[in-house]
Amino acid sequence: MSLLYALIQGFLLKIDPFLVQAIGKQPMYEFTMFNLNSDNIFFIIFSLFILFLSFSSFGNLLASLTYKFGYKFWIAILTISILLSIFRITFIENISLLIEKILISRYGVIETVVILSTLFVISALNYFITINTNVNSKRSLYK
Repeated sequence: MSLLYALIQGFLLKIDPFLVQAIGKQPMYEFTMFNLNSDNIFFIIFSLFILFLSFSSFGNLLASLTYKFGYKFWIAILTISILLSIFRITFIENISLLIEKILISRYGVIETVVILSTLFVISALNYFITINTNVNSKRSLYK
């Protein structure tokens, strides 16, 4: 799905300047992640694919943790957030700066390797979280 979304978005981004020029407006070529004039469509699609895959992997991990632990997981997240805000630990600010850097910077080889390694770790965590989850006990909750 991430690749399909990246393909659609990449092609739309590449044809957008032509459509904008056709209606008589000045198109925007320079984005923070890429430049539509100078960047190859494969680079744009790959960058978008990595971005979409990162968000879907993180969302999948949150869904797995929620399924395994239920409301206890969100109570733990809320408790940790309150404790971090009480002690004014800059952990949340560092995470938001990291996400901002990922969203607005160009990917080099090192950044791509780091992001792909992180995706591998998230997928491995997701696997180990869900491998021993008893689905039958969860199914009885919905009867």
